[in-house]
Amino acid sequence: MTQGDEITIRTARPEDAERLADIAEQAWQPVWRESRRQLGDELFEQLHPDAVERKRRAVAEHVTDYPAWCFVAEGGGRVVGFLCARLNAGRDGIVAEIGNNAVDPALRGQGIAPKLYEHAMALFRERGQRYVVLTTGLDDAHAPARRAYEKVGMTPVCPTVQYVRAL
Repeated sequence: MTQGDEITIRTARPEDAERLADIAEQAWQPVWRESRRQLGDELFEQLHPDAVERKRRAVAEHVTDYPAWCFVAEGGGRVVGFLCARLNAGRDGIVAEIGNNAVDPALRGQGIAPKLYEHAMALFRERGQRYVVLTTGLDDAHAPARRAYEKVGMTPVCPTVQYVRAL
């Protein structure tokens, strides 16, 4: 993709699954590094066994199981980002949820993620959803994601922190 290539958003197809898993693996590398640094190797391995394979599988399964709610961004003739979503995460069916989502790390900062979020949110509104929620980390590795969420008007609520103690 080159500067100025138009970004288009479409529904994922089964043949996209491998590319989306690749993007997820690349995008989550800093998150896993930071988590490993904070937790230490032993606790990280206990809490996140097979982290790479589990993330790849989760993304690929969403494409297969919920294809209507997995969107890809294309630019320059290739897939450059994705967003997995689900409707009715709330009790009354008015809350949509954004799950795994990422942009090829080499292409961050080009407005791709906000286009994915706006596309999904427009479809959520059409389906009668009144809210969209997502969960992300507060560590530095998640800072690019938080900036992208804030660009589309999302606001952080209910921040959490995880405590740990060796026994």
